[in-house]
Amino acid sequence: MAGKDWYYHFLKRNKVISLRKPEPTSINRISAFNETQVNQFFQNLKKLYEKYHFSNEKIFNVDETGISTMQKPSKRVGPKGIKQFGAKTSAERGKTVTVICCFNAAGTCYVPPMFIFPRTRTTTLEKNGPPNAKYSCSKSGWSNEQLFYEWLQHFIDIVKPSKDHPVLIILDNHSSHISIAIYECCKQNGIVLLTIPPHTSHRLQPLDLTFYGPLKAAFYRQCDNYLLHFERITPYDLAELFHKAYSQVATMDKAQSGFKTPGIWPFDSEKFTKEDFLASNHHTPTVTIDEEPQNDPDMRTTTPEPSISEVFQEGEPSTSTAVVNEIAIKSGSGLPQPEVSFEDLNPIPTPSTSKIQRRKKQKSEILTETPNKQVLIVCEEKRNKRSVAFQEKLKRKSKKGKSSLKHPAKNKQNFKRNLFQESEPDESISESELCDDDELDDMDGDSEDRCLICDDSSKKDEYWFRCILCSRWAHELCSGVDSAEGYVCDFCDR
Repeated sequence: MAGKDWYYHFLKRNKVISLRKPEPTSINRISAFNETQVNQFFQNLKKLYEKYHFSNEKIFNVDETGISTMQKPSKRVGPKGIKQFGAKTSAERGKTVTVICCFNAAGTCYVPPMFIFPRTRTTTLEKNGPPNAKYSCSKSGWSNEQLFYEWLQHFIDIVKPSKDHPVLIILDNHSSHISIAIYECCKQNGIVLLTIPPHTSHRLQPLDLTFYGPLKAAFYRQCDNYLLHFERITPYDLAELFHKAYSQVATMDKAQSGFKTPGIWPFDSEKFTKEDFLASNHHTPTVTIDEEPQNDPDMRTTTPEPSISEVFQEGEPSTSTAVVNEIAIKSGSGLPQPEVSFEDLNPIPTPSTSKIQRRKKQKSEILTETPNKQVLIVCEEKRNKRSVAFQEKLKRKSKKGKSSLKHPAKNKQNFKRNLFQESEPDESISESELCDDDELDDMDGDSEDRCLICDDSSKKDEYWFRCILCSRWAHELCSGVDSAEGYVCDFCDR
């Protein structure tokens, strides 16, 4: 057996390798980054290059990231022999603010960022922030369709695209990035939207590859310096701290390298080799089961059917006495007959025929193509119908005088006010009321006690929204919407 001596000598003989800490990567990212999905993205990108002849100044990448009032302390020089030593942080649990950043492939245009605060008003939050930056609010602090539409208007004011001078925006395929209003706005201003495959931003998103990492590190350093003179970091300080870090990191080299690394510009469809897809091939299932294999003669076994004596050999799992007696009765004798096949005793399971709502499988697509307009119109009509039905249900329940519904794990206690909500909620009926009291009694408490987005348990001071399609619950901060009115989760929205 190889021991420690062999290991250390092996490292000495091979200077090109060393002991390194791997970057944690989820199974979804590993399996999603496969050759089929990546080739589809490059085919769409090549199609747009041939049609519009984009230059590097007209190719942009946009993505959201989060900054928090609780920073991660940077590495410090400390004394030997002490296993741990502390560093000052602003709080134990910070408040997250979403920032939307965008730059082009030439590195000559960094669109001023957009801040989304978890509040209802942006009073004094923009103090000493980046020049020409945009500030907005949502209850959760996350982006949604309306806020992305506002960013799109901000992008148009800065870049000034047109039908004669179109631009390409590469972004992820989150549902908040497309709606009928966004589609019409892009068509009128010459903006082409191309999405990357799902769960591949760690390999194809320029902002994630070269910009957000150094940006977060610079932001945490600014937070450490700030805490040397002040007690804590508040949401009113984030814009100024982000501005200092952003001005240091927003360089031409990082933008150019971000587009060059995945082969977007200059265009290189062979940037990723077979070795890059080995991990995804290992996690791709290859075994399938036919729904009715007994109807296919090729699926039947060619060996003789085993007898009962061979089936019930020593060491094999035994069958219940009732099954053996039934076989004996059918055969007309007191003992089982050898003509009974093993398939009768142990039938091959078939896939379930129950209808399960599954989210539509996503891929790289050109969102501004004409066929997508009809799909967006249909989705908009469905949402409007759900909204109208929800309003009518609220009116009926308010007339009956029923009390507001609570999440099952709350033991029917009143919801507390949201920390960021500045105006009093409507006292007539709770926004989370979406079903009758009888329906709550039929639910499984174990499954309903956890958020469908973050899979975290309930907390006393948080609102919960319920999807009107699948009837599952989600934290208000996890839902990504401002109101529970007609709320449909991301798993049912596609």
